[in-house]
Amino acid sequence: MEGCVDEGPLRDEPAADRVPSHIEPIRGRETIRAGVRRTRDAVAYVEQAVIDGINDGKDAHTLMREIALPPELALPEVHGKVSWGVRSIFEDYTGWFQLRSSTELYAVPRRAIDPEIVEMAGGTNAVAARGAARLERSEPVEALHLADMALEAEPENAAALRVRLDALGDLLEASSDVKHDEVYWLRHRIDETLAEFGERPAADRQPATRSKASRTSRGPRSSSPS
Repeated sequence: MEGCVDEGPLRDEPAADRVPSHIEPIRGRETIRAGVRRTRDAVAYVEQAVIDGINDGKDAHTLMREIALPPELALPEVHGKVSWGVRSIFEDYTGWFQLRSSTELYAVPRRAIDPEIVEMAGGTNAVAARGAARLERSEPVEALHLADMALEAEPENAAALRVRLDALGDLLEASSDVKHDEVYWLRHRIDETLAEFGERPAADRQPATRSKASRTSRGPRSSSPS
């Protein structure tokens, strides 16, 4: 298939210098032309990989995990990630109805029954404990899912808030400061969680960097059963 980025900037003579909004000026027509071509080829590569995955019957999350740019097309993931682009392209082609459940057609999200699931699982603290175990296995996204379920059932549960805070912190550590959009969102959610604990926001403290041993040293605990 053809590249997704307009060929016009490559056919026309590019400017000798370009001044981006966040980084140093880019100088030299050939350097600029090569950068535009690399971006075009990278977008085309990801789009074709998504199309191939859709034709193979794969879902969006599978493709988000599988698709990566080859080294010769690698781009800095500053204001987005390849996996986010994969999901955007997937949904652009397939639409919002993912054919996974009939419930997608109706205005009742799955989280509406989270309190029932949490009750059946033994209560909020039990689900939060499962989330903490996922953290110990270095599975912060799975831990965050469990914390979100627990907090749907009991929004102020300290154990679940602790799991959410630690999961967000682990994701922040893994993201590095290069991926700005992800970093800013995670810091925002960390600040919101700290505010629920009554702690000062990240702007007034050092960036969160924690080890597994330090997870038990911050924030209140819930001592009452759910």
